[in-house]
Amino acid sequence: MKMLEKKRPHATRAKLLCVMLLAALLFSLAGCDGAVPTNAEHKALCTQFVDALLTDDFDTAYALIQNAVDEEEFSDVFEQMVDYVDGVKTYELKQIGWHVSIKNSVKTSQSVFEMKTDNGKTYTVQVITVSTMEGIAGIHLLDNSEFAEKTSAVGPINLVLKIISIIVFLLTLLLLIDCFRSKIRRKVLWAILIAVGLVFSVTIQSGIQFHFNIGVFAFFMGATATAASRSITLSFYLPIGAIVYLCLRGRLKREAAQAAQATGQGETLDLPDATVEASQEDDPPADSGSDGSTPKG
Repeated sequence: MKMLEKKRPHATRAKLLCVMLLAALLFSLAGCDGAVPTNAEHKALCTQFVDALLTDDFDTAYALIQNAVDEEEFSDVFEQMVDYVDGVKTYELKQIGWHVSIKNSVKTSQSVFEMKTDNGKTYTVQVITVSTMEGIAGIHLLDNSEFAEKTSAVGPINLVLKIISIIVFLLTLLLLIDCFRSKIRRKVLWAILIAVGLVFSVTIQSGIQFHFNIGVFAFFMGATATAASRSITLSFYLPIGAIVYLCLRGRLKREAAQAAQATGQGETLDLPDATVEASQEDDPPADSGSDGSTPKG
């Protein structure tokens, strides 16, 4: 019964730890699956503008942006955009980015859409609106067909990195459970160290940029290609704390075992003395008679 009672705290801690880490992993993967909330207003404006381009409807297109640009100036830009989407009949829009800023009580919202067309091309459409202006404040159209073709391998790379993320998570979980179940010293500090790692990302654009920071339970790794900025970002997580614990695990357990053995020997060294003293008190003197009397002279 005593042995079962001692194991229960470890089992409870392990179960609680599993639940916390699973929640952290699911939250990370759910927040990094590439899904972006859609701005319905911006999507409607984008759809109307693109439809006007495909039908060469200048009046409709200018009505959407008339508060931001002069009609004569927009006329030249409109013709260039119509030529840009020449040959497109149907398309699908998907929001892939957004940004909101507020300056001097004026809210500026930007939404980036990926437009895939029936002729195999991929465009990026950026829609900008301002709280003090009706309609579209700015719109940018970019053909990313070549970029999408060059970055076709990003999807499989992203999948591989996510699988590695799950493997790293499971290994870290096993090491945490091992840490709590072992009798090493300062196990709480070691558990915290196991959860700490190095998060770094590599952004490939016109050059290569590196970003580093310390993360806790930051298991997510992945790859993304951003058409609007023509950039590729690779995110990695290096479980430094788990690696350090794994390398020192054997040594820590040996030290704990030696300490426990030394403590056990110290306790058993007193037992023979106590046993001898007790036996000396209980046994009769060596020169006593058989009846317990002392022989005379």
